[in-house]
Amino acid sequence: MKLIISEKEIAARRIAHILAGNGVDQEKVYGVPVHHFKIDGEDYRVIGLKGHILKVDYPKEYANWFKVDPVELIDAKIEKIPTERNLSLI
Repeated sequence: MKLIISEKEIAARRIAHILAGNGVDQEKVYGVPVHHFKIDGEDYRVIGLKGHILKVDYPKEYANWFKVDPVELIDAKIEKIPTERNLSLI
């Protein structure tokens, strides 16, 4: 099975219909719509989340962009921080 996760429910619905056309079924899992279909015999599930689940930012040493060479930002490690307030809405 392949799982496709989108940021919003409307995007999940559109992705499922674009990939599968009219062959999309929907069920609710813990109240969340899950769109499922098959392509070449393989099961797909598409689910939309509610809001951002990660905050993406540069480390603190890059906070003042006037003092940082923009070229450094290209290779800078990005911090990914879960936004706990939205984790319960998945």
